[in-house]
Amino acid sequence: MKFRINLLIIVFFSIISMSHAQDVVGYWETYDGKGKKTGEIELSLRNDSLYGVITRAFLPDGTEVPDITCDGCLGERNGKKVVGMTVLNGLKYNPKKNEYYGDKACFAPQKNILANGKVWLDKNNKDILYLRGYLGPFYETQAWKRIK
Repeated sequence: MKFRINLLIIVFFSIISMSHAQDVVGYWETYDGKGKKTGEIELSLRNDSLYGVITRAFLPDGTEVPDITCDGCLGERNGKKVVGMTVLNGLKYNPKKNEYYGDKACFAPQKNILANGKVWLDKNNKDILYLRGYLGPFYETQAWKRIK
């Protein structure tokens, strides 16, 4: 009897965790501080961790640049194509705060910054996702829009 109750509890919390995860999984448009579209990112889950890969990149005038490279970027990313680059790496879900968080898991190629980051959905609109990157006491928050 105790085994069945424990199994039910595990299944219940797994379903809750998976249902929240599905909320952030998908394609998102990214914007700069002036509201101009900078790219599109696919968020996916692997081994209960959140990853984000750039699928499209845009110049400030709206021109798509599929072959742009990350010149002067950190480490192995230097000289690599931006499209296809992983920019969110292994963020873990925190059920107490209803967000994903990761140390040195957020990379901004346009600024060449590797930072701690967190991701969460807008409480009133599940088609808006916030990404906040931290460097010590400093941070920047971006709002992304879901691509339907």
